[in-house]
Amino acid sequence: MRKRGTAMQVKGFDGSSVALERVAPGFDPHAHRHDVAHACFVLDGLLLDRRGRRRWVETTEGAVRFSAPGTEHHVGATSGGAKCLVFEFRPQSRAPAGGVLQSAQLASRLRELAGAIAGADPARRLLTAHKALATVLSAAYGNDRDDDDAMARLARLVEGDLPVAARELARDIGLHRQTLANRFIELHGVSPRRFRVLTRLSRAARFLQDGATGARAAIESGFADQAHLNKAWRAFLGGTPVAWAASVRSTIVQDARADRS
Repeated sequence: MRKRGTAMQVKGFDGSSVALERVAPGFDPHAHRHDVAHACFVLDGLLLDRRGRRRWVETTEGAVRFSAPGTEHHVGATSGGAKCLVFEFRPQSRAPAGGVLQSAQLASRLRELAGAIAGADPARRLLTAHKALATVLSAAYGNDRDDDDAMARLARLVEGDLPVAARELARDIGLHRQTLANRFIELHGVSPRRFRVLTRLSRAARFLQDGATGARAAIESGFADQAHLNKAWRAFLGGTPVAWAASVRSTIVQDARADRS
């Protein structure tokens, strides 16, 4: 019997999710169902999919297959198994109801994002998952603005690297501020405000990993004080930054002991 395992799942703000999954060789006799529109990007291997009594359909490495809400299907993989990035889009999302999308540029970008999801701190992981969701939808609708200079400037702005206000940037490029914000969401999957908070949380995580106190991590990453850092961490990631840092250090120690044994 085929075994399917989720190596990591990141749940978004809006009911969406991104998961790294491994599919062992063979075929699953039991159908599974997604209640929302979803897509599967094959990172490695050859994925097999069958709906109802139809024949098995192959999804090759580097391709994205879309499915409508409520789709029941069997999945499998050829020898060697398959590794996939599975997207569940938010309810009522304007996601494709079916079909396959294959693009070398999209595949390269999703591979990069998958690597970031697997190795990032929790704030960067959440930000990257929303970026991956937005990337798939933008590519599906031919609305890829990844090379848009205005969006790059706005990203630097909300990260805190530019002193200019978003309103001034919108005026400079001849767009309404809300239009600029909407385009930002199309590209990054989150609003400029959430992008800024998650970027600061990611900075704080790096300081904490390096052994900084909660107070120093808060100030260095752009928060007014540790209380504001704690509040944002609980709201966006759950738990506390100090508890997360302790768990990371514990994991590092356990891995080091395992390597010595």
